[in-house]
Amino acid sequence: MSKQQILNNVEHANLKVNSKRSAAFGDDKMCVSLTFSEIRNAQSDHPIFFHKDHQNGVIYPMAMLGLEEGQNLSLTEQGWNDSFQPAMIEKGPFKIGKQQRSNGEEGLIVSVDVDDPRVGLEHGERLFMPHGGNTEYTNRIVDVLHRLHSERELTNDFCLALDKLKLLDPLALEFKDASGENVRLSGFFVINEELLNKLPAADLEALAKPLYLHGAYMCIASLSNISKLISKHNKAGAALVG
Repeated sequence: MSKQQILNNVEHANLKVNSKRSAAFGDDKMCVSLTFSEIRNAQSDHPIFFHKDHQNGVIYPMAMLGLEEGQNLSLTEQGWNDSFQPAMIEKGPFKIGKQQRSNGEEGLIVSVDVDDPRVGLEHGERLFMPHGGNTEYTNRIVDVLHRLHSERELTNDFCLALDKLKLLDPLALEFKDASGENVRLSGFFVINEELLNKLPAADLEALAKPLYLHGAYMCIASLSNISKLISKHNKAGAALVG
């Protein structure tokens, strides 16, 4: 169970967080959502698919880290093994939310899950300096959380623009695993490059102004990483069999 507490330098003066990435800490995620600005860096390491939340209809760009549930091929025993690390991974046991202030206005607050296995008093990164100020680690986490919050609307608008122009096609990815069995991955969408290239000039211009067109082509370019991900998947499977 999660036990979120608003982060403060009184209750959490001596709190530490293990910043190592590990399956034991819940980092064994097959995919994580991206913000719009992350697409540029993510596309060099990961295929970028899209996923639609059927409960609220929201579409998210997703960095694919594995090809089955509980598989993150960016993780090794030493920790994270790719140049790009998504903000949803980097944020660790922290969240950002809103709270009403005494003047009635809403303000952003950062909370920490004190029951998370990464959080304790013995090992890891200190959150506060002895005099009460934030450590460099805490400032970095706060920056990550603020980016996640501030880009939520931009990222949503990007995905809505693609969906409105009917540029998202269901993905049908099939490949053979290390044992020779056929594997099918579904439930995701990818951008249809052919349809994108055939859009009327007015639609292309509308996508280009907020840089959505650039983002779309980077998502398409990221699909060249699918073969690399399959290779890593099969290598991991062969190691387990062996």
